[in-house]
Amino acid sequence: MNSLPETVTEIWGDVIIWWFPRDFSQSRIGDKCTGSNACTLIALLVAHQCYKDNINISPGEQRLSSHIITALAESIMEGNEIHRQLLQKGNLQYLNMTVPEAMAAAKSKIKFITEWVTLIDTHQHLNHGAVIAQVETPNLEALCAWYAVLLRKCYAARPECYELSFLYFKSYEAGEMTAG
Repeated sequence: MNSLPETVTEIWGDVIIWWFPRDFSQSRIGDKCTGSNACTLIALLVAHQCYKDNINISPGEQRLSSHIITALAESIMEGNEIHRQLLQKGNLQYLNMTVPEAMAAAKSKIKFITEWVTLIDTHQHLNHGAVIAQVETPNLEALCAWYAVLLRKCYAARPECYELSFLYFKSYEAGEMTAG
């Protein structure tokens, strides 16, 4: 990427949201101009990159670091390429991947991933591109409520239920597993 995009920060109750420009999405980055269904895979790759490079988004942070923005852009390009190859080889039963399918596709890159609490949605959203939203762990219900509003506002979708997966990386110290 030549230059990093500016994000717009929004606060929705306990949720802090960072909106990217419309062209910063999984359907536009990397000389793309068509849709992409690699969102689950991309989110896992971003989580891995943040873990590997010790990239954190501190609660209440108004501006995203260049490290998270770069990790997101690189993960979008890599996720789209992996998804394209899987489609080309006929290795996907459905166009959209489940979390287990995405974990298998990303292989060893995410071997310690279990659960993560920041929401990343790399699709376009009306006048915005990708979005990152975050809450403190006790406020996860607020994040889910915000996401349900986002689905209605952007896609006129009113799902009776939807699934958000929260992932983190396991670390091993002295033979014991601890949350990392």
